[in-house]
Amino acid sequence: MGGKSAPDKNDEYFLYQTLLGHLPDGGDGLSDFGRRLAEYCIKAVREGKEHSTWRTPDLKYEKALLDFAASLVSEGRKNAFQTEFEPLWRRVTELGYSNSLSQLLLKLASPGVPDLYQGTEFWDLSFVDPDNRRPVDFALRAKRLAELQKAFAEDPEKLCEKLLASPEDGRIKLFALWRGLAARNDRPELFATGGYAPAVFEGKQAGRAFGFWRVSEKDTALVAVPRLVAPLTDAGTPFALGTVWEDTRLAVLEGKGKRFVDALTGRHYQDAGGLYLKDVLGKFPVALLLAEAGETAGWGLNCETGPTSS
Repeated sequence: MGGKSAPDKNDEYFLYQTLLGHLPDGGDGLSDFGRRLAEYCIKAVREGKEHSTWRTPDLKYEKALLDFAASLVSEGRKNAFQTEFEPLWRRVTELGYSNSLSQLLLKLASPGVPDLYQGTEFWDLSFVDPDNRRPVDFALRAKRLAELQKAFAEDPEKLCEKLLASPEDGRIKLFALWRGLAARNDRPELFATGGYAPAVFEGKQAGRAFGFWRVSEKDTALVAVPRLVAPLTDAGTPFALGTVWEDTRLAVLEGKGKRFVDALTGRHYQDAGGLYLKDVLGKFPVALLLAEAGETAGWGLNCETGPTSS
């Protein structure tokens, strides 16, 4: 175009970043992705005001940009770009699954009221408005939630195995959201007014774990999530589970011997001088441990080390 490349290098780079962050991992999201991508590109280039604007759109430049974008995501025979791009996109997507679950559980269990945006119960790869204001399929969400509730009642660990095997469908996020909100509903005093203290981890992978305690007069909860997990997982393995955590554990608690149940997997744990992450994160990538009935009476809270016995 007039001796200049179209799109220019900045818009080309922007497009690659956009695909890395928004390309759906299969499913129905791919069906209209090309249309949504085109609309977003027009919005971005016009608001960037380098080659086009809303008042004076450069239709030739915009067409060149859209044609280039369409060539990158064309279905059918894989092109050179897709061959180079797909391994990076796949790995970023896998790690995104783990990071998203960690962020979700932290939000649900932290002090305050969790800010939940309707329509994000599954993975949300929306562009900015108006794309992120598309109608929400509430019927589908209600159906998937009912299926999860039934499966959890029958066999929580089996359900978790199925969710881990197909994270791309987003049910694993809906499941974590449901279980986290159910815990808040069952223990309103703990999550509404309970104290907060960071969890302390020890061991080889201690720097790749994060967590905190919530403690009230009669109740206790522990959140444990992974961070910086890329070195702990290989390509094709989104989640850091089991033995990859080696000897990493929660620091020894005062008043040890307390019993917990994981709100996500239904598994039971007893603190016998520390909780090992190879167990706590053995069947699911994040954990919300709730003290079992009668286990927290008399616990205090040290703002540096967590619960203490009185």
